Amino acid sequence: MLFGGFLSKYGEYWLSIIDSIVSLIKESYAYGRSRDLDVSGLRRYGKRDNWYGSIIISRNGILKGNMAHVVALGKIILREDLLEDYGDAVFRIRVSSKLKLNVELVEYQEVKHAKPIEHKQSYEYSRGSTDHYTSVNEDIYLRIHELLELLPLYRYPVKRRDLPSNGIYFFYEEGEVIKIGSG
Repeated sequence: MLFGGFLSKYGEYWLSIIDSIVSLIKESYAYGRSRDLDVSGLRRYGKRDNWYGSIIISRNGILKGNMAHVVALGKIILREDLLEDYGDAVFRIRVSSKLKLNVELVEYQEVKHAKPIEHKQSYEYSRGSTDHYTSVNEDIYLRIHELLELLPLYRYPVKRRDLPSNGIYFFYEEGEVIKIGSG
């Protein structure tokens, strides 16, 4: 899966269990909340101290979201139109710190003023490939990464005194791969 033209390392995992996730969405739509699904397989795709993360999503986009691994799932759900049968329903998809995923139907009041942070329409399917999509913002992401490559790289763990005292810091997870375009 590509995020803004960049490969998301979590996409492969989510696609491998997408049928189970579809079942959880159906369950939550029918009963308000789904059962838990073990997603401990995520550990193979990154090293995190805490795997907690959640998104609030509808067929129109991601309304709220944190943590790349859960946002990556939201993008797959949007790309694959997995919420099209649920009208204006809004769902919270949560991964617990113990790597249990569940889906919950969200009350309208929780999100009535939220504006999507990720629109479904911002993606355009790349024809001839089933494992990625491109974003209208691909040039922006590419430029950001080009600029970041010009900056000094510090390896974790790093002593605080070795870092600039005033700045913006960017962190990469070990093994993170960036893929641009359809290549």
